[in-house]
Amino acid sequence: MGSRSGREGADQAVYNGTASPPPPAPLQAAIDCIANSDFAKTDDGKAILQKIRDALANNKIESQDLKPGLFGTYNDGTGVITYSSFYNNDPGVIASELVHEGAHILYNSRLPKPALDNLDEEVYTNLQQLAFYDGQTGDCKPKSILVSGELDRRKALRDAGGSQFRDDVKVRYPAYN
Repeated sequence: MGSRSGREGADQAVYNGTASPPPPAPLQAAIDCIANSDFAKTDDGKAILQKIRDALANNKIESQDLKPGLFGTYNDGTGVITYSSFYNNDPGVIASELVHEGAHILYNSRLPKPALDNLDEEVYTNLQQLAFYDGQTGDCKPKSILVSGELDRRKALRDAGGSQFRDDVKVRYPAYN
């Protein structure tokens, strides 16, 4: 099962009538990476960061074992962001996934009725993740070669005018290929 998360300070979440414990250190470090990034100064970056903070305050961010190659998920039904526990000690990967999954929340919040499995949504979330990744440096840079390699591949394709999607994402949209 996933780890419980909350926030310290004046806006600390309440869980079962008591104050929530602080989030695990790598999760807090990941949120700090986002908050201190140039991405968080953009309109979408600010809005995505707020969606992430709201999810955290509502105990809607967790770490779980996910299948290999899956870095994170967002469940529209429950509103839960899940990042792979394989990266629990890599705040850079967690930050990147929080931005991607937070972008799903923001995208759907702008629609009168959220669309399911929407290509435009995937384009938006991938572009937001890459915009954040463009500025990730130092301790905020993903340490995982698998993740940074995948993001570098998508970035190169984006910069060349091609698809920034993984092959498993492309399969969901046959008309796109």
